[in-house]
Order: sequence, then structure tokens, then C-alpha cells
Amino acid sequence: MKKDGITIKRYEIIRSKNRYYCNPYLCGFAGGGFALLYHDAPSRDSTVKIDPKGILNMITGPSPTELSERGKRQVPRIRSCGTAPTMIRIDEGRYLISDNLWHVYNWMGEPEVKVATDLDWVLTLRGAITMVVDAAGERVKFGKPRFVKCRDYPVVAGYDAPILWGDGSILLACDYDEDASQKFDYPWESVIMRSDDLGRTWKLHGMTYCGKEHEDLPQLKCPSIALKDDGTLICALSAVMTGSEIYICRSENGGADWSLPSPAGIKGNAHSLRVLKDGLLLMTFSSLEKPFGIKARLSEDGGRSWPESNSITIDDDTLSNDCGWARAMQNDNGEVFVSYFKHVTRKERAVMVARVVL
Repeated sequence: MKKDGITIKRYEIIRSKNRYYCNPYLCGFAGGGFALLYHDAPSRDSTVKIDPKGILNMITGPSPTELSERGKRQVPRIRSCGTAPTMIRIDEGRYLISDNLWHVYNWMGEPEVKVATDLDWVLTLRGAITMVVDAAGERVKFGKPRFVKCRDYPVVAGYDAPILWGDGSILLACDYDEDASQKFDYPWESVIMRSDDLGRTWKLHGMTYCGKEHEDLPQLKCPSIALKDDGTLICALSAVMTGSEIYICRSENGGADWSLPSPAGIKGNAHSLRVLKDGLLLMTFSSLEKPFGIKARLSEDGGRSWPESNSITIDDDTLSNDCGWARAMQNDNGEVFVSYFKHVTRKERAVMVARVVL
């Protein structure tokens, strides 16, 4: 498929009638090959995307479009997970996985018991976690999950990949609310957490948005950050409660201070930012308006503008708005690969990878 010189080819990686596959993330290994993380839960009503028996799986393959479930393995010690798993390279042999963990219980208060339907389940966020993965040897070794927290921010949620800073520190953009319940009508904060020891300990590094200080702005959440070559950090947030318009802010001092968020002129959900090798900024997101699907937008001026002429439709062949968490990566040849999931039949969701040549 070609549009304005852009070529897109979609590949179905896995699907299941008996399991609910969603929220994939694609990462390249230093020595060649690729890994795909995705959430795996018992098949159920999609109104609740987090399951007490939900797990995080990893499959590998020689290329982003040749990933086989035959090599599937469960990431250990991560259950009742959800939202947005990610995996970034730390060095030649080590990687960092991030995700969110939840308490899942029914309205009677019994843990992990399903009384009637998924709508009886109550979710309470336990917090974002990170885990170091050692892939230098013949066998992949998974470390201990550690919660992302500090004294003033004991429970946070992450929605996209962290940033590896030049000094080896990790920056993770997170959401936090004052009672850790993630209620939509509570004052909200989006913050940057920093770790100098690969996730063992964390501290507050900066704040991208604070609802109490910006009452003139809609409630913004789900931060995604990207690092430009000149050291500028760009953050995208979504006004989830008021039409899901995406806002952009910038930091010129390593994430300690941020500009006032301003509208990007994009409406979407489950957004993600990536800096491409030619300096372009790519935002992927789910469309909340028909036709539902996965879209992208390019910025040629570091996120200051996102013209409609730079819009890309990745996939508009989905049965409902139960699709998304599109995340992009770029290989050494300049090809962009976008991982996502979509609604393919009444009972099936498929994990997809789209190859995009700009």
C-alpha cells in the first residue's frame, strides 16, 4: 500500500480464540534478532483489559515480521499486569522491561475471584515496575521486578518506554494521583522519575503536568517522552476526559523543567513518541473516531507542529475501538516497524507488526 511515497505492509504475528492478546512492544537485540512483549490473558469481555491471571509473554525471531509463538516464554514474576509493557536496550547484553502491576478483586472484596462478569472486578494500581534482563548468554535471564517509587510518589503508572540518558541513568514518565486510586476526577500529576542504578531506587526528577497548577488546562495523562539528538526532551500527553486531544511540552534541561503543554492538533489514544534517525518525530496513536484503527503523524520541527498532511494510516481494518498501544521502532536500514493489536473477529484480537518505509 502506498500513500504519498510511504509504503506500509502489515503482518499478523499471533492471534487466539481462547486467549486475549494485546499491548505489544517490539525491541531489537544488540547481536541481531528481535523480541516482542505482549499481554496474555484468558479470553473475556474487553471492557476490562487487566486480568488477575494476565501474564506478560515474550516471543523472539530473526526479524520484526518473523516472530514465532513457538519460541514463546513467560516473563517470570509479573502477573496481574497491564497497560503498556516496554523493553529498551541498556548496553550490549542487558535490557530493561517496564510494566504496571495491579490488585484485581471483585466487588465483594475477595481477591482474584470472578463472581459474574468482568464488570464486577475492581482494579487498584500497585505501581509501575522495571526489571533488568540479561541476554548476553545462551539463555535469557530475568531479574527481580522493582517498583518505581520514591517518598513523595509511592505509586505511579508508566505508559511508554523509559529514556536511557547519556550518563547511564533511566528517565521514566509516569502518572500519579494523590490517593493512588487513578480516579479520573482527582487532581492529577504527570512526573519524570529517575533511577541512577538501573531501577533499584528512584527519585523525582521533574514534572510535566500538575492539575492543581494548571486549572485552565484539561486533565492530562499518559505521558510519552522522546529524546532528540540535541538533548531536548519532548513529551506527549492526552486529555483523556475531554476528547483525548494530545498536548505537547518540551524540556531543554534534561527533564527537570517543562514548558506549558499546548495542543498538537491531534485526537487519539494510547499515543507514543519516537525520534527517527533523520530527525523526524513520529507519533503513533489509536483513532477514537470511525474508522477505528492505528494512525501516525510526523513532525518536521521537533514537535512544534504536526500538520495533517503528515498523517499516516497504519491500519484501519479493525472491528471496534478495542485496538492500539501502537509503538514504533526503527532498524539500521531506516525501516520503521509499528507493533499494535486489533479486533479481527468477534472473539479474536491479533498482535500485528506494520513495516513502514518513509
